[in-house]
Amino acid sequence: MSQTRSRQITRLEKLAQSHIARRRQYEAERDEYQDRRAFAVIANLALLVLYGDPKINEPLLAAWERCRESAAWQSCREKNGGFDDYGRETGTPFDSLGAMFISKYFRNYFLPDLPGADETEKLNVIFEMAPPWLLWFTYGDLCAHLLGVKLPDLSGFYRCARGEFLLDKLPDGPFVCHPLPRGVVDRLYISSRKAIALPDNLTRRERKRAVRIYGRTSELS
Repeated sequence: MSQTRSRQITRLEKLAQSHIARRRQYEAERDEYQDRRAFAVIANLALLVLYGDPKINEPLLAAWERCRESAAWQSCREKNGGFDDYGRETGTPFDSLGAMFISKYFRNYFLPDLPGADETEKLNVIFEMAPPWLLWFTYGDLCAHLLGVKLPDLSGFYRCARGEFLLDKLPDGPFVCHPLPRGVVDRLYISSRKAIALPDNLTRRERKRAVRIYGRTSELS
C-alpha cells in the first residue's frame, strides 16, 4: 500500500470516528430528552393515582384538584413551597411546562418517601394499583415502557379509542370508552410481551415517526 493511500485511509478513519462520536452523543441527548418528557407523564400520573382518586368519565382536572387538596400535598407544600421555579404553583399536569415542574417536585419531595428500593421499583408499586383505563387514556403505557416501569394488564382497552398522543403532559378531559370500529385496533399499544405493536394500516409518515420515537427500546411489527 502506498503512503498516499495509507494517509487517505487514516484520514477517513478519523473522520468516521468523529462522526460516530457525534452520533452517539446526539443519541444520548435525544434519549435523555425523551425519557425526561416521558417521566413528566409518569410522575403526574403517579400523583393522581396516589392522591387524586381519578374516576372514569370525570375530567382529570377534578382528580388534580383533589390531589392538591390532599393532606399529603398540603403538607409538602407547607414544607417545600410550590412546584414552579418561584415556589408558587403555576401550571397543571395538562400543560407541558406545568407537567415538567410537577414531575421535578414529585421526584424531589414525594418519591424518596415511597416504598421501593429504587425509583423504578417505587413507580412499579404505584402503577400496580393504577386504574388501567387511566394508563390507557393518558398513554401512560407507552411512557412507562420507555422508562422500564411495569404495567397492569391493559388488554381490555386496546380496542378503545383514545386521543392524540401527548408525550409530556396529560389530557385534561374525561375518558369515555368508545370502542373502535370492528377490525380496527389502537395504533400504538403495548402487547403482553411489552413490545410496541404497530398495525399495518399506518401511513409511511406515521410509521417513520413511531420508529424514530420508540425504535431504541421497542420491537416493532
